[in-house]
Amino acid sequence: MTMSMKMGPGMPAIDMPPMVTSMSGVATEVTDERIKATMQFDSIAIEPKPDTPQMLVDQLKQTLDGFESFKSSVELDKRGALLGGHSDVPQGLPGPMQQTMNQMQESFGKLQVPLPEEAVGVGGKWKAVSEVEQGGMKLEQTATYEVLSREGDAVSLKVGIEQKLVSKEFEPPGMPGVKGTIDRYTGGGSGTLELKLDKLTPTKSDMTVEIDMKMTVSVMGQDQAQEIAMKMDIDLARAE
Repeated sequence: MTMSMKMGPGMPAIDMPPMVTSMSGVATEVTDERIKATMQFDSIAIEPKPDTPQMLVDQLKQTLDGFESFKSSVELDKRGALLGGHSDVPQGLPGPMQQTMNQMQESFGKLQVPLPEEAVGVGGKWKAVSEVEQGGMKLEQTATYEVLSREGDAVSLKVGIEQKLVSKEFEPPGMPGVKGTIDRYTGGGSGTLELKLDKLTPTKSDMTVEIDMKMTVSVMGQDQAQEIAMKMDIDLARAE
């Protein structure tokens, strides 16, 4: 995953160093209606560029320390839609770390593609609507899928994502007394995804996601205006 972030008007964008993550998953129970699975991080590595500030690299490594022990359980229906899950978050972690780990739980769910109830062929399209939470913000996410090709159990899809605010008010987790109001939010992305219908996770994925937002955060009675623009490129490949 690579990411660039801009924190306000006139401020230069910060290019974050690429992060390479290895994950593994195991189907623990399969019935006619349900699939239960566990997923975990096996390794997380920062790959700094020559011009990446060492202070930024050290901060990221400190933030990611301990993630290799992160485990998550998920439950899917027979079409691959996420029904629920649970993360084993170690006790005593700082609020921001707990927040990030909880978001990792959501990221596992986003790897899954909810297939349509109706039969579709090449050119077929469908939508999946879900509610997601990011940093305390509640969002309605609409994913649009289109079948580009199919050969046996191998399916190639075009993916589009659109996010809308459910509520303008939010409270960042792990930060008691801090409240925020979203004044502007646009979020979405696009890319391609390849599936094997007999596998738990996609074979390959290439997605770009962009977020632009303006918010007012209240800390100890003081209001602070913030603007954030972020772009993420996420590449995934299944290790056979």
